Amino acid sequence: MVKANWWRPLPALALLSATVALSASAGTPVELPGVALGWPLLLHLERAVVLVAGLGLVVLVGARATMGRFPVRLGQIEYAVGRAVAEFDERDDVEKERLAALEAAVAVMLKEPRGGQRI
Repeated sequence: MVKANWWRPLPALALLSATVALSASAGTPVELPGVALGWPLLLHLERAVVLVAGLGLVVLVGARATMGRFPVRLGQIEYAVGRAVAEFDERDDVEKERLAALEAAVAVMLKEPRGGQRI
């Protein structure tokens, strides 16, 4: 029985293949690094995996940023979102009160004549 979603890994495999080809076109160094274990194809595959992972990370962060959701944790460092939201709400309430007071003062000033003239 063939699964209905057999094609789902094809874009990832195509991207990996394209990055392997890109790495191969960039050339192979005369002295291979130790991680290549003396095999040029493994070097190109490792380069491709790193490129795809980096590109995926950039796309993921960018896509979430367009939705307004930024990463809040990196390793053991975490941005305190709950505390920041509470501080924003508190400041927002204060600013709304100040704005209401200013609007009321302007309304009073517009109703009272200044020097015999109404503004």
